[in-house]
Amino acid sequence: MEIARRSRGTPRIANRLLRRVRDYQVVHKHQSITEVVAAESLNFYQVDPRGLDWTDRMILETMINNFNGGPVGLETVAASTGEDAKTIEDVYERMPLSYPELSGDR
Repeated sequence: MEIARRSRGTPRIANRLLRRVRDYQVVHKHQSITEVVAAESLNFYQVDPRGLDWTDRMILETMINNFNGGPVGLETVAASTGEDAKTIEDVYERMPLSYPELSGDR
């Protein structure tokens, strides 16, 4: 359940998180992946309870701090973060705008 909760409803993210959790389980010699092991590993990899990892937070912080929360274009975010625009587009999901604190609806 922990992996599903932090995957933001996206199968590709769920698979990526499962691979990270499995790697953690193997390295730390846990017998199986339990809810506790999944939570420990996702915390270790700095995936927060909403499923945002350090790169998601860096992109959001850049948008908030450098561009007053947006709107801002993909190329501008890429230049500001040092990430390739294609990588941001392909790898990082659109920020979950259903979160009131991210969409501005409070």
